[in-house]
Amino acid sequence: MNINENVNTLRPIYDFPLPFLEDDYGSRGLVYRAIISGSRVLDIGCDTGRFGEVLRIQKNCTVDGVEPYLPAAEVAQTRLNQVSYAQLIMKNPLTA
Repeated sequence: MNINENVNTLRPIYDFPLPFLEDDYGSRGLVYRAIISGSRVLDIGCDTGRFGEVLRIQKNCTVDGVEPYLPAAEVAQTRLNQVSYAQLIMKNPLTA
């Protein structure tokens, strides 16, 4: 299975509404509460832009995204202020 097929199978898991992040005590909720209203946010790996969309609507943030999967980037463009499609390459990936 190549990476695009793998990402495709995960897409429905990640593209869901996020309405109650103030009460979410997972990582998304922690990040949400740490971002100050009106901030400018760069979301690297923004996927379809759901998280950034919540920041734009609920916290009046300006959210730009970078996404390596073109179909997700196209959806994110409808949700974020600006989205760039870019394949990110790590020069020295971390090893376990």
